[in-house]
Parts: sequence; structure tokens; C-alpha cells
Amino acid sequence: MDYRERILELVRASPLQPTNLGKILGKDSLMASAMLSEMSSKGLLKISHLKVGSSPLYYSPEHPEHLLNYLQSLNEKDRKTVELLKDKKILRDSELTPLQRACARNIKDFASPLEVSNDGSKELFWKWYLTPDAEAEELIKEVLDKAPIKVVEKPKVEESGPEKQEPEKEVEEKSVPESKREETSSENGESKPEPKKMEKERPKTKLKKSEIKPDKEEQEPDKQEASSSELRGAEQQKETRKNIGPVFVDLGDPFLKKVKCFFDNNNITIHEVNTIKKKAEFNLVIEIPTPLGSLFYFCKAKNNKRISNSDLSNAFVQGQLKKLPVVFLSPGVLTKPAKIFMKDLKGLTVTKL
Repeated sequence: MDYRERILELVRASPLQPTNLGKILGKDSLMASAMLSEMSSKGLLKISHLKVGSSPLYYSPEHPEHLLNYLQSLNEKDRKTVELLKDKKILRDSELTPLQRACARNIKDFASPLEVSNDGSKELFWKWYLTPDAEAEELIKEVLDKAPIKVVEKPKVEESGPEKQEPEKEVEEKSVPESKREETSSENGESKPEPKKMEKERPKTKLKKSEIKPDKEEQEPDKQEASSSELRGAEQQKETRKNIGPVFVDLGDPFLKKVKCFFDNNNITIHEVNTIKKKAEFNLVIEIPTPLGSLFYFCKAKNNKRISNSDLSNAFVQGQLKKLPVVFLSPGVLTKPAKIFMKDLKGLTVTKL
């Protein structure tokens, strides 16, 4: 039996990795990796973005549902977004939180981006990867059809005012006998102030709708509260990290040496270093002196010429997991989509190396 047929037979049952395939076929991992790569280049296998350990999964295009068995390999934030998308089947990017947007761009195996034209503008939706396109189109139409209905209802509020008062009167009529049972001394006196109370409640419901706009304008106190909470969190993390102290950095890597020189020139202390890819990518925890005291940051140092929105989303999610603000350090330049995406990410700073 040809090795390709054997691999296809195995992958129909479960995704494979080079180490597992090597043990089954009695080959070393390099040879197994070459076999899988050759089959994926021909379209016989698909390669996952999700990684188990340090290696991706090679799975059958006929059985993408097998990837659901490896959700535990995702981080907590990405896993929650996967569960949300699995439940809703369609997510509107503009309605997601900044963290959910970042996660949606990370879970490429489970979230398929769809660009939809709506009234001359384009909107981004995320489709659950197992949802058929026809079903996704219907769900998106339902979402888009709801928006104009809400806009039409707003001018009709004045016309439908008396119609809305009828059910309110019914509520009042039901409440009148209850009040009569409780206080029999006043029959008509209580029924009059009741509609006044209802009138006071009406502008409250209107205010909730109108408050959507000024929320964006009145974010300054929220930002101050958020910044103060971040400072408190950073101070608490600083106390827990006091015993760690500066970490010795191996200067054999040219890119890491450049990063270390940049930090030294700015009086920044390195507390943790994790090598993701030699000469290209490092994850660090750094301590930056500020007028308010030293603050801890998660730093993603990446040696690339162009910074994409996926680069920013990955760094942002990792910072969220560590509960630290993020510094993205790179000699590269932000792409146009990355500049737009960055506006939604609070607590992330891009610094040129």
C-alpha cells in the first residue's frame, strides 16, 4: 500500500502530527513531516492554524469537525469566542468587543470571515466554519433586516403613542383594584398619580436608547477608572513579581540583542523572556519606569517589516491572559487594516525598534 493511501486512511479517523505518523509508519519525524507537507501541497490534507504543542494538525478536508476535539489547546479567551460563534453561527464584527474581535482573527480554523455589502458600505461577519453558506446568507440577511426596522420605528413613536398607552391603561386598571384593596380610603386619588409615574418612566426608556451615542463621548471618566484599575493591577503584579528580579538575557541572538539595547537605553528592565522563534519573535515581561512608579507590561518583540492586524490581535490576547497592558515592539510598519484595528484595542502600544 502506498504511504499516501495509508495516511489518508489514518487521517479519516483522526488528525495527525509528524511525530505520531512517524511512530505508526516506523519513520523519523522529519520524513513523516515531509510526507504530510507533500500531501497538503496537493490538497489531500489541510493544515490547522491551531497547534498542539509546537506542531499543527494535518486533517482530512472531508472531516473538519475533528478539530473540535482539540479546543483545549486554545487559550481561554479564544475558546470562549469559539463557543460563542458555535452557538450563534454568525457574528457581526461591529457588535463584538475589542477582545472578541482579536480572538475572532486568531481562531482561523473555526471562524470564516465574510465581507458583506450593505447600503454601499462593507461589513465584516464571522461564520462558524461548519455552517453551510446558504444558511449563513439567511442568518446575515436576518441581522441586516433588523437594522432598518429599528430606524423606521423611531419616527413612528409619535404616531403610535396613543396605541402604546392602551396596554399601559390595562396595566393601570389591573393595578387599581390592588391599590383599592390596600387603601380603601382614597378611590380616585390614587389612580391619577399612577399615569404620572408611567409618564416619568417613558423618557427613561428613551434615554437608554439615546445614551448609546453619548456613551462614546463620555468615556473620559471610564478611561480614568480603567486606567486607575490598571495601575492598581500593575502595582499588585509588581508586588508579586518583586522576588523575580531581572532576568539574564543571552545576547547570542542578534534580534534579542537589539531589543535588549533598546530597553537598556530607556531604563527598561526585562523580567521574563520566552523564545517563540529565534532571530524573529520573543515574548517578554518588562518593567517600565513612569512618574507614577514602575509598571509591568507584556511585550511582543517581532522582527518583521509589516505589522498586520493578526500580529496585534495575537499580542493583545496574550496580554489579556497575563492581565498586563501590551507593548508591540518591531522595526516594521503598520498596515492600513492594522491601523484601523488598533483604534479598537485599548491597552496596546506599538513602538518602533
